[in-house]
Amino acid sequence: MRFTFVLSIFLTFICGLAHASEDNAVRDDIAIYIDQHYPNAPLQSAVGQLARTLQQAMEVDTDDKNAVRAVSALSSRAINCLYLRYDQRPEGKHPAAIVSELEALTANTPALRKQYAAYNRALSGSVSTLPDGNTCDDEAAINRKPD
Repeated sequence: MRFTFVLSIFLTFICGLAHASEDNAVRDDIAIYIDQHYPNAPLQSAVGQLARTLQQAMEVDTDDKNAVRAVSALSSRAINCLYLRYDQRPEGKHPAAIVSELEALTANTPALRKQYAAYNRALSGSVSTLPDGNTCDDEAAINRKPD
């Protein structure tokens, strides 16, 4: 039974078969990855916030410029939070490396890479700035897709 669970997680992680629920939850494979690689609760929360935002980027209607800008604003908030948490405890991976890592994990199939590229194309020519202050959504835990 344990082997089946581990195999299922492995296939989900490698093939990108897991999907987030409609409430912008983090895919199970990514939530497990975050749990395993970021045990520090404040950093784990910030990485989870970024993962939720990246999931929204995978699902946004790229023809809806307002929706794309809204996801971009959430992304800026999540990245700012990640840097704030890193500044509080500057060991481990740099926030830029974490962002790249989560982008790769989230867009881990050809279809998802195509969607993420479309999201980035929709942002082409726009300007984003990091917001000031604490932009961390500490109350929001990593939501997993219901079984």
